[in-house]
Amino acid sequence: MNDIVVSIWKATQAQFNFKMLILVFAPFMFSVVCWSVITFIYWNDWHQSLILWINGSSPPQWLSQGVVSIATGYFISVMILFLLAPAVYLTTILITAFFSMPIIVEHVQIRDFPQITKRGNSNIVLSIVNTLIALSVLILGWLVSFPLWLLTPLSPLISILLTAYMIQRLFRFDALSLYATREELRIITQRSFYKFMMLGIIAGVMQFIPFINLFIATWVGLAFTYLALEELRQLRYSEAYTIN
Repeated sequence: MNDIVVSIWKATQAQFNFKMLILVFAPFMFSVVCWSVITFIYWNDWHQSLILWINGSSPPQWLSQGVVSIATGYFISVMILFLLAPAVYLTTILITAFFSMPIIVEHVQIRDFPQITKRGNSNIVLSIVNTLIALSVLILGWLVSFPLWLLTPLSPLISILLTAYMIQRLFRFDALSLYATREELRIITQRSFYKFMMLGIIAGVMQFIPFINLFIATWVGLAFTYLALEELRQLRYSEAYTIN
């Protein structure tokens, strides 16, 4: 747990570096622009589809049809806007993992882990495959757990766990792929999975914090990089100590 706290603290400090601040806003603004365009194009379709779905249920008899129509229209508009926040958050996370992480990892390695040498193979194909697996687990988890979202109050917990798994898989791989061998990556994943998952849960909880959730993707990348490189440093130190 101490390693997680240290990683969070170092990530918070590193966040205020000028280069990192640029990485905060670039993925976020790109996500906002993309989702704004998509929303502008599909707003009426989404609105009409949800109205038809809600109108399929039976409202209380004492409510007039006019009141129901007005309330439904406002409710759907608010619901669509509410759903856009996590969409922007996840898109920002994906952009950060895929495009910003090489810059973040290099920054952290030069600044705090100069003794760690490159022994990995940063393969774009492996990165894409890892991203697709993480997204597939997230989407499949949402589909399988959908009845629980409707029938139980477990939806926030399910969302946090699924998001945590996706985030830790994305950032763990991207932080280590260039510096760790496949065997080192396997060992670190095996022995420290709970640490990465805990950090992922913290990041998953933050998706429910308004405004903050839109700007934390770079901070999450920094935290995972510090944790992953520290795990790699300890692994190589223990191996060197054993040999000596």
